[in-house]
Amino acid sequence: MNCSYRLISGHAEMADAGVSEVRTPYDFRVVPRFNDSEEELRDIARFIKSVSPDIPWHVTAFHRDYKMCDRNGTPSRQIMRGAAISYEEGLHFVYAGNRPGEVGNFENTYCPGCGALLIERFGFSIVQNNLRNNCCPKCARPIPGVWRLEDLPAARACRHRDVTTPDIAAIVAEAQRKFAPAPPSATPGISRTDKAVA
Repeated sequence: MNCSYRLISGHAEMADAGVSEVRTPYDFRVVPRFNDSEEELRDIARFIKSVSPDIPWHVTAFHRDYKMCDRNGTPSRQIMRGAAISYEEGLHFVYAGNRPGEVGNFENTYCPGCGALLIERFGFSIVQNNLRNNCCPKCARPIPGVWRLEDLPAARACRHRDVTTPDIAAIVAEAQRKFAPAPPSATPGISRTDKAVA
């Protein structure tokens, strides 16, 4: 098995170093016969909760690729099982990812206080956003996160980390530069017709 894949796939002891320092969403790829035991899923959910129950956890499906083709992809029911275990262990924001339309309510965000539907999703698309001033509309519980671009100034005041306002024009210019088609070869002294003859 590819060693580098082991380092990124999500064994609890390997993940400990990264989660405790950053309060960003955590993705856990469930790989059949590798890291899909109930014990491992519970262990990592407990660890994330020990840092903060508000850290979003995305339990995602493995698909056969590159050097790890010795097993099938993760079935949707197994992803939903991992998400359910995470809720049982006390995490507030758990998502069953990369299977749009196949994981029931595990695509959505619910209020951890009253259970109200806050954000309904289909894959990466938001179907509806019911948050009111970053709070649950039913019980007024504050919901951590940056939910709109206009909320970035408030996020800067967050004690966890600084959030900079993105310079969209600079990001687009950098992407255009980085992914622009390569210009025709400009080898000194050789013209296109010379290359065709050579």
